[in-house]
Amino acid sequence: MIPIIVHPERNQEIVEKPDLLYQFIKKGALAQLTASSISGKFGKKVKSFSEQLIEANLIHFIASDAHNLTNRAFHMVSAFEHIEARYGMGTVYLLKENAELLVEGQNVYREVPQHVKKKKFLGIF
Repeated sequence: MIPIIVHPERNQEIVEKPDLLYQFIKKGALAQLTASSISGKFGKKVKSFSEQLIEANLIHFIASDAHNLTNRAFHMVSAFEHIEARYGMGTVYLLKENAELLVEGQNVYREVPQHVKKKKFLGIF
């Protein structure tokens, strides 16, 4: 059994210490990002951290996390459009393929995880 960590981009402990997620992934866990997060629906900070997690190869799936259509709609199209524009179709393909592989009970693709790089404040620190 492989644990899947859902919406790590909104987990305060992981936001404060991204190395926690890195360690989980290194030990075999997988991580699922919420489409609304990468689309910016939860704000700029969550979107930025989501991008950092993708860049560090710490995300294996994108999910809707749509609990209902009124308050939590699907944002899959806008999420994949953003990912394609920023990272290319290869990343989109990897994330979609991983979802299919998971449903089929097969091993998912894993890129070598990296530590999340600290964002520079105004490009100086």
